[in-house]
Amino acid sequence: MWVSNAGQDGFSTQNTDCELYISEDGVKWKRKAKLNFDKDFLVWHLEVREKNNKYFMLFSGRRKMGENGLSLYCAKSKDGINWEINEETLIQNSEIFPLIYKPSFIFHEGKIKIWYSTMSNTKEWKNWYTERPLDVFN
Repeated sequence: MWVSNAGQDGFSTQNTDCELYISEDGVKWKRKAKLNFDKDFLVWHLEVREKNNKYFMLFSGRRKMGENGLSLYCAKSKDGINWEINEETLIQNSEIFPLIYKPSFIFHEGKIKIWYSTMSNTKEWKNWYTERPLDVFN
């Protein structure tokens, strides 16, 4: 299980620790490793899928310097611990919807099907769906 740990600061944090936990029974969990990213991003909500012995992640987050709100990004890994982030924003936040929250995705028929939620400046929540080609992870 992959998790993002913002500690006691929650959303106001400038740093998150992303970690991989393992369990043999689904009840007792042990921390296996802290994740390593090749770029300086704040990773907030994340989702990981394994396909053909490679790992793929969608996450809501931002560059640590120079961004407000949360946009949607993707990353790939050979081992589930060391990650390469694609710097191109997959789905950009907007002035009306500055916060993109928890993404979820599946691989289907040569595409990535993505569900995610947003929160507006007036605290209105919306759920969204989109599709992208598999090459967004390159």
